[in-house]
Amino acid sequence: MVETTTRSKCVQNTASDVVRPMIEDQIDAALTDNGPRRASVIGREYAQGFAAYVAADNKLYSEPGSISDAEYDELERGHAALYEEILHTPPAIESPSDILVELMLCISDMRNSMGPAGLDLTDAMNNSERLVRLLGLAAGIFGEDLNSLGADAFCVTPGETPDWMPYYEEYLIELAIEKKHAFRLTPHGLVEIYAQQGQGDDDLLKKLDDIKPGTLTTVVQEMIIKRGLSFGIPNCVEGLAGREWWLSERAVKTPMRDLMPLRVIWADNHIDAELLQACKDFCRVEKAWADAVRALPDNLDDTDDEKCVSLGAQRDALIPIIVGTSAKTEAGLRAKAAVYDLYVDGSWNALLPSPHSNVESPLLATLIADLVRKTACAA
Repeated sequence: MVETTTRSKCVQNTASDVVRPMIEDQIDAALTDNGPRRASVIGREYAQGFAAYVAADNKLYSEPGSISDAEYDELERGHAALYEEILHTPPAIESPSDILVELMLCISDMRNSMGPAGLDLTDAMNNSERLVRLLGLAAGIFGEDLNSLGADAFCVTPGETPDWMPYYEEYLIELAIEKKHAFRLTPHGLVEIYAQQGQGDDDLLKKLDDIKPGTLTTVVQEMIIKRGLSFGIPNCVEGLAGREWWLSERAVKTPMRDLMPLRVIWADNHIDAELLQACKDFCRVEKAWADAVRALPDNLDDTDDEKCVSLGAQRDALIPIIVGTSAKTEAGLRAKAAVYDLYVDGSWNALLPSPHSNVESPLLATLIADLVRKTACAA
């Protein structure tokens, strides 16, 4: 319950203070042309909604019955919805006021996630990413070079993926569990990821795919052991052997298959480890080769350029590995498809490769063969 009888002088509004935000909102709307809602716009709406909610709370306390429960609940839902909007759908940042609102949101969200054991890992990581993004935007608005201010030394370079942050793998697993995924540690020490039918988060799974299988297994094992005190789980890795263990939202050890129908959406990428690495290397080399070719002078052919020749040789050496290795997982199939699509520059949907091609035909053939084999096995 909040009771307020007076307002401190530092927060009293003058007429100009009241009118100025309204004018700025109108200017914002005209400039953005109904584009993404800016943080400052939502922030001002949130301030007004919260003020109305607090006023209703005070009135309900001082004058019981003066406001109905429905009216009170509507005010509470209104400002809560605005908070969720800015928290989960970051709006456009175009001015210092937008950044100030976002910074206040980070502080609020991190404060709400504090507990006796510290900050919640997923909230802390999400807010850290948001703060790094805001640093880059602020630098652009104020014309500052972050590196000259120590960005590299502070390890907060905007634009970098957050995998440099501590506990990144554990963060991804925690986030997946929050999003209703479950991790199964098999009796052989392998990790499989499950989700209810149609509920898999593709973007999150791609990030999990980038984790080395050995690292993923180790982190899952550690998380099971760390949380297992109340479930009678062994406190060492050796004690996990020979049985299956589940890491999920409700419990560490849960027979997930007995709940609702689940499907494997990513599992045991170590099986395709060699293929995945070859495909990754191919895409890197192919992109580097294409960039090198585009940079050549008009009078120079790629066969006459030392860098192009070297990159071409590296690429050609990877083709037999990719063609000769069957994809046994969805990740392997996706990797092969990415290689083919990159090599033909997306034109395969218009023209089938020449039967005399030394690269396109074998790549397409192995992709079709793996797809047919996997579909047949699934049936």
